[in-house]
Formats: sequence, structure tokens, C-alpha cells
Amino acid sequence: MKTRHHKPKTRIDDKALELANAVDSALSVSGEINYHTASHTLREIKALARSVLRNAKAVR
Repeated sequence: MKTRHHKPKTRIDDKALELANAVDSALSVSGEINYHTASHTLREIKALARSVLRNAKAVR
């Protein structure tokens, strides 16, 4: 039986850090926020969160 090769855990840490930074920058953005920028940032955060979850499941 072949052993499954898991992605190194550091990748998840990198993604989680990236996610945290995205959330932080989204929250700290002040001044003119229009609907387009807000929804774009949210979309990026959601995509990042999904990839973090996917990677977390892959490592388990």
C-alpha cells in the first residue's frame, strides 16, 4: 500500500498568517471604502479561509 504524502504543515501556517494579515488590513482600512473594494477584500478573505480549511483537512 502506498503511503500518502501530506503537504508540510508550514504551508497551513503561511496561509493562516496570510489570512490573519488580510483580515487585519481589511479591518484597519479607513477613509474611503466603497462597496467594490469592500466586497473584493471580503472575497479574497473568503478564498483564503477556504484554502486554509482545505489544507487543514488534508493534513489531518
